[in-house]
Amino acid sequence: LLLYHSPDKHPRITDAEWSLVLAETVPAAKASAVSWRQLAQYPQMWGLMAARFVSDPVWWFYLFWLPKYLVEQRGFTMVELMVVIGIAAVLAAVAAPALQGTVNNFRQKSALSLLVSDLNQARGEAIKRNSRVLMCVRNAAGTGCDASTNWLSGWVACLDANADGACDAASASSPNPFIVRPALSAVLTATVVDAAASAQGSLRFNPNSTQGAGNSAVTLTLGGTWTGAVSHTVTVAGTGNISSR
Repeated sequence: LLLYHSPDKHPRITDAEWSLVLAETVPAAKASAVSWRQLAQYPQMWGLMAARFVSDPVWWFYLFWLPKYLVEQRGFTMVELMVVIGIAAVLAAVAAPALQGTVNNFRQKSALSLLVSDLNQARGEAIKRNSRVLMCVRNAAGTGCDASTNWLSGWVACLDANADGACDAASASSPNPFIVRPALSAVLTATVVDAAASAQGSLRFNPNSTQGAGNSAVTLTLGGTWTGAVSHTVTVAGTGNISSR
C-alpha cells in the first residue's frame, strides 16, 4: 500500500494515459437495496446461516475459550501453547494429502455413478421412444455433440431419429438433448474406446436396446491424476448391457 497509487493520483501518469483510463472505465451499476424479506426467499442464505450457526461456536471455542482455559486453569504458558499449535499444524499438514485423496476419490465415484446412471437412462429412452439415442462429448454450448473425444468436458444424451450422428432439433414438447452434464473435475481422466482401442467421442443406443452395430463393446475408463488413483471401467456391450467395475 505504501508503493501503490491510484491512477488519478500517480505522480508519473501522463494526460494521454489518464484519458485512456477514463475512456475504458465502465460506469459502475447502481446497486439496489435488498431487504431481509427478499434474502429470506433464497435457500442459499438459510444454508449459509445454518453453516455459520454450527461452525462459529466451534471456532470460538478453539480460538478463545480453550487457550484462556489452558493458561488460567492449567498453568500453560504461551510458549507451550505455541508448541501445541505447531504440533497440530504439522499433523494437519501430514493429514492434508490423505484428505485430498479422499475428496478426489469421492469425486471419482460420484462421476462414475452419474455416468452409469446416464447410460442407463439413454438406453431406456431409446427403447421408450423407439428411436436412436446418442451419448456424446458435449459442445461448449451444451446443445449437441462435439467433434472431440475429451469426455472431461462433459457429455449430453440426445435423440438422433434421422440417424445422422447428430442431435435432432429440440421442440417445446421434446427438449433435446434431454441430458446435459457439465465438465468433470480436472483431477479426473476419462476415455472411451471401442473394441479396436480407438478413442470415441460418442456412442449410440438403438430402439432394440443394442449399442452401436450390436456386435462389439465400448469401454469407458474413469481414472485420476493423483497419487494412488484407481481407474474404474464401464463396459457397454453390443447387446446394450451396462456393467461397471
